Amino acid sequence: MKKEEVMEQLNAFIDEKKQKLQEIIKIFFDIKYLRIEKNEVIISFQETLAEVMYEVSSRYNVLCMEFPDCDEKEYYKNMMKGLIYQSKAIGDGYAWLFYRKNIEAIREHLKHEDNGLFPTRNGGIGEIEFIRKNKIFEGCFVIYHSITSILRNGDFSLITADGDLVGIGEIKTKQTENELLIDVYITQRIIPYDHEVERIAIDDERIWERLRKQLEQQENIFKVQSIELKLQMDLAYVYHLIEESVDKEKAVVSDDCSMIVFVVDIENENAQSKYSPETISDDIISLTPSILNDSFINNKIIQSKLTVDERLWELPLIWWDLPEHVLMNILLEKWLVFTWFNEDYLLNELRKKGFEINRKKKYISIEKTICNKKVGIDDLSMYVKMATTGLVEVKSVVDTIEKSIDCSMKKYKELNMNCTGQENFH
Repeated sequence: MKKEEVMEQLNAFIDEKKQKLQEIIKIFFDIKYLRIEKNEVIISFQETLAEVMYEVSSRYNVLCMEFPDCDEKEYYKNMMKGLIYQSKAIGDGYAWLFYRKNIEAIREHLKHEDNGLFPTRNGGIGEIEFIRKNKIFEGCFVIYHSITSILRNGDFSLITADGDLVGIGEIKTKQTENELLIDVYITQRIIPYDHEVERIAIDDERIWERLRKQLEQQENIFKVQSIELKLQMDLAYVYHLIEESVDKEKAVVSDDCSMIVFVVDIENENAQSKYSPETISDDIISLTPSILNDSFINNKIIQSKLTVDERLWELPLIWWDLPEHVLMNILLEKWLVFTWFNEDYLLNELRKKGFEINRKKKYISIEKTICNKKVGIDDLSMYVKMATTGLVEVKSVVDTIEKSIDCSMKKYKELNMNCTGQENFH
């Protein structure tokens, strides 16, 4: 087959999978906003997503083996990798619905190596067959790890109807003469099997009631975000800058002059000229003085890109409180969101609150004295990330830092009183 014909087939394949992912994201939004008409859609979702990922990963392997090395080959490899990453961003959102009570478990997963693209051949077939036939296993929901980027240890998790993590398992597939044999092992039991937890069955109508209840609890989760220490607070965002940049077809500056946002609209009919590297560079250079302040000790600008696998305090991008069409365009990488944030705006606001700033080689720490005690944060990186890719207003980031420290102080006082029988925190 001629190279041109192969490329035509690859273009058609990629377009088809892009369309399928768009349909899957719409289904996820229906789940997210409780618009589903058939309850089974929730529990069959990961099977649908896994089938698309298997097809893309299999085609990727064929491309690597059979297509001659050239620039076009690298282009198509990157396109297919992009489809897998987009799929995993969707899968992360699905997993979060079940895993959200187990944040520490997610962090343990993230310590492991990334699980790659997606299993192919017999391994992939066996895993998909298992989740197709075992949506409920040992009375728990089966959450398939390969459709996610955040669940890396093992092949699947078992989650109770109340959202408790029971165990982690592995799936092994063996080829015999006439069939595939699928063996399943529970490699980690977080809750012993004989422990008293409510078991459910696939035909139990209470499944849907429980799932809907969990979805209702997700509503507005990012407006009143639970950050680290069960800290309930309202966060303010600059999400509107994304659409403003798209509408104006250029970079825009936040009201507090701390950030520049530039969104590249890939599907704009004049995208190549409007978003050439030279055009973007000129636009940013012209606006950079707007986010500089002569009164600051430094003016450190952090450039970032909002990627499809972005998480803020482990909450996947697909759960953020952005308009559906904005999320859709970002997840499908039709809109590429870039930010330039002046870190010293945040540090200056913290100085106003009485914090001392300590710049280390790789990170920044802050501290101040409260009631004759030094309190602070050793590494400010996660809070800086709130402002850069998280698009949280600087004022809200500062409020979050203060409330986090306040919460830690209260916890310290409680522990101190429990140990000594009296309060020693002065």
